[in-house]
Amino acid sequence: MVQAIPKTQPILKARGETVLRVEGLSKRFGGVLAVEGVDLEVRRGEIFGFLGPNGAGKTTTLGMILGLVEPSAGKVELLGEPVRPGRTHALRKVGALLGAPAIYPHLSARQHLELIAGLQGGVSRQRVEEVLEQVGIARAAHRAAGSYSTGMKQRLGVAMALLAEPELLILDEPSNGMDPSGMKEMRELMRSLATQGVTIIFSSHILHEVEQVCDRIAVIHKGKLVAQGAVRDLLARGDGVRVRVESPEEAALALGGLAERAEVQGEYLLVRGLEARAVVTRLVQAGLPPSEVVPIEGGLEELFLELTGGGQ
Repeated sequence: MVQAIPKTQPILKARGETVLRVEGLSKRFGGVLAVEGVDLEVRRGEIFGFLGPNGAGKTTTLGMILGLVEPSAGKVELLGEPVRPGRTHALRKVGALLGAPAIYPHLSARQHLELIAGLQGGVSRQRVEEVLEQVGIARAAHRAAGSYSTGMKQRLGVAMALLAEPELLILDEPSNGMDPSGMKEMRELMRSLATQGVTIIFSSHILHEVEQVCDRIAVIHKGKLVAQGAVRDLLARGDGVRVRVESPEEAALALGGLAERAEVQGEYLLVRGLEARAVVTRLVQAGLPPSEVVPIEGGLEELFLELTGGGQ
């Protein structure tokens, strides 16, 4: 099982300090503008969700943050230092897992970490064993990684990203291939790391996981940011009320200009951006008293689909 990072190793920096700042980041591939004017701010000790449909520009943006892709415009600052290809000094404080980890099938998990430790320098044998315990593969650390399941390979990838005790950890689909128990353990590990000052950028298509673990999120669609903020604040935008009235179409017109959105759904009207009391008051004034009023709470999936046009 995944274990919490030992609490004797906190990163003694101020929570809330800006760890990553991205301003006006754009990338053009020939005639295609893959990323356009992205601004991000990620703070120390938070778990920051970075979401978007396939092809939205997430991977390209992360590539620019990691100095792997040259931006066409804009800048990336990590811990106050600029990052771009050829200028990656600040990345020594970053660990990353983007997609499936690169592994040597004939090497064991322990040998993978020992190899990386030797290349990085300054990583003790004790740290190798700690990380194997943290990600829950210590008992299988002697086995060839090629025999691992997809979920165990992901755990090894997270272990490699954690080895040098990074201040910023970037995880793209870290729970891929894991069963529900493994996914829960991964969330607990991320929370444990965050409480000790490690900053995490977390990308996943499993939106309920993001909703449970992230403090703030950003959503990218067709290369542009369409939302950024605290999860609770963004979800509040999806709250609304469902009312049953004799003429939903007339009720929608009566609420025009007051509600953020009024959508006819059969005999019901779904209203966003207006409190239930105000909805009822306006409909009664219009001679359309509702026979049923049901408050609803929006989830991250509904918000995501709304922001991205159904994820297209």
